Amino acid sequence: MAEQESVTNGKSNDKNEESISELEEGIIRQVEYYFGDINLPKDKFLKEQINLDDGWIPYTTMLKFKRLVNLTTDTAVITAALAKSANQLIEVSEDGEKIRRSKAYPLPELNEERRKELMSRTIYAKGFPKEDTTLDMCLAFFQPYNIPENVIMRRYLDKATKKYCFKGSVFVTFKNTEDAEKFLSTESVKFGETELIKKWQAKYLEEKQAEFEAKSSKIAKRNAKKKNNDEDNKGVEKRTIVLPKGTVLLLQNVPKEITRESIKEAITKLDGEVGFIKIEDNQAWVRLQKEDTAKAVFEKFTDGKVSVENVDLSGELPDEDVERKFLDEMADELMKRKLKSNKPKGGHKNFNRKRKTGGDGGPDSKRK
Repeated sequence: MAEQESVTNGKSNDKNEESISELEEGIIRQVEYYFGDINLPKDKFLKEQINLDDGWIPYTTMLKFKRLVNLTTDTAVITAALAKSANQLIEVSEDGEKIRRSKAYPLPELNEERRKELMSRTIYAKGFPKEDTTLDMCLAFFQPYNIPENVIMRRYLDKATKKYCFKGSVFVTFKNTEDAEKFLSTESVKFGETELIKKWQAKYLEEKQAEFEAKSSKIAKRNAKKKNNDEDNKGVEKRTIVLPKGTVLLLQNVPKEITRESIKEAITKLDGEVGFIKIEDNQAWVRLQKEDTAKAVFEKFTDGKVSVENVDLSGELPDEDVERKFLDEMADELMKRKLKSNKPKGGHKNFNRKRKTGGDGGPDSKRK
C-alpha cells in the first residue's frame, strides 16, 4: 500500500487543545488525512476496503499504514485520540475494532471543478533543506500561518541511488483561499535563515509549462538547423518530434521473462493507451500516447503496483526532469528512424538495371 509523503493536518480547535497530547494530535492528523477529502478520492486501496463493509475499516488494516504505526500500534490510544477530534470526521464502531469516515461528511467528487477549487487555495514554497527535512518539520513550520489542510513534499527519483529525494519544495493546500492569500502576502517568510520562494501553485505550473515550451522550441530550432551530410538524405524535409508530457510510467524489478506485450496488456486494462515500451536494467519505461494520462493510470495501480503475468511490478511516476530526458531521447530515436525510412530507395533498382544491361560484368558474370 503506497503512502505519499503528504498529510492533512487535523489539529483540533481551541476548546479541546489543552486536553490533547502531541501524540493524539498526530494520530488525529494522520487518520483524518487517510479519510480526508484530498487523499481518499485517489486512494484505490482504501476505497476498495470501504466498499467491503459499509465504510468500516478494521484496525488490523489501518495498522498496515506506516505513518500511523510510527505513532502507535495501540488501538485504544487511537480510539481515544479520535474521540477528541473537533472535526468528528471519523467514527469508531461500537466494539472498538473498526473506524470509518462519518456518513455526515459525504466525499466530494474529484472532478475538474474540484481540482480548480483545490488549486485556488494551494501554494508552492521552495527553500527547505533537501537533506534532513521531514514532513513533521514542514507541518510545524506552517502552523503559525493557519493550519493547512494538506502538505506534500515534492520528490524526484535519483537514478544513481534508486531512491526518492526531497526537492526542497512543497505544495501546501490551506483550508481556504483567504489563508493561502495571507501566507503569500507575508513579506518575509524564512525557514531557518533561508528566505522561501513562494507563489500560487497555478503560477508555478504555468511557469514550468512556459519553460518546457521554450525548451521544446529551442530543440525544434536546433534540429531544424542540422545539416544532413548523407547524400542519400539530401532534400529530405526535417521534422521535429515533441512527445506529449505526463505520459511516462516506470516499472521496477521487471523479470526477464516479462514481455512488452504483457506489460502493454496490463496497462491497457487500466485505460492506458500505450505508445512505446522500453525494457532495460530490470526497468520498463512505458510511454502513453495521450498527454497527462500517466497519473490517471498510475492512480489505478493497486498499492502502487500493477500485475503483469501474475507478477506485481512496482510502479512510479518519474520526476518531470527524468521524464523530459526520456521523452527527448525517444523523440531523437523516432527522428532518426523517420530520416532513415525517407532515404531514396533507388540503390537496388540501379543495381538490377546494370545487371540486365550487362553493366559491372554483364548478366552472366560470376563471382570468383
